[in-house]
Amino acid sequence: MLFLWKTTRLGKIWLDGESLRRLVTQRLPEGYVCQEASFVGDQALLHLFVSLPEGEDPQKRLLCSQRVESWFHPSGIKVQIHWTERRPEEPASPAKGIWKTPLFWAAAGAAVVALSQLGFKGILRSVLAGVFAYGAAWVCLTEDGKKLVQSITKEFRR
Repeated sequence: MLFLWKTTRLGKIWLDGESLRRLVTQRLPEGYVCQEASFVGDQALLHLFVSLPEGEDPQKRLLCSQRVESWFHPSGIKVQIHWTERRPEEPASPAKGIWKTPLFWAAAGAAVVALSQLGFKGILRSVLAGVFAYGAAWVCLTEDGKKLVQSITKEFRR
């Protein structure tokens, strides 16, 4: 998400929340992760939501907070850090196969019925009709589609 910071005579200055989150996470000590970053532009206040390992030393948290604030201080941005403790991760459960999801079986059942009712040619026609409908909607409804039509019409006019 982009956050508006300032408007100057040369234009607007925007900050990317995801980039800020990644930047802070890269510079944090091992085990600390910036989960979210939000910015209040009119106050020049950056809210960081940082998770840390459970039972982490409060002194280390304070030092980390001061270090993060010092990174943004030269730019005039104030930082407020919201801390959350993270429990040690439990072993991940084995991943479910796709055949164990209801959506897979719904799609498989629909495919079998479509094949038996429509046949291969009928399914192919339905898929082609869907592709053409999507393409027409894309051309008519999106900015990129409208630009494409304009560029094609300019070429024909030449």
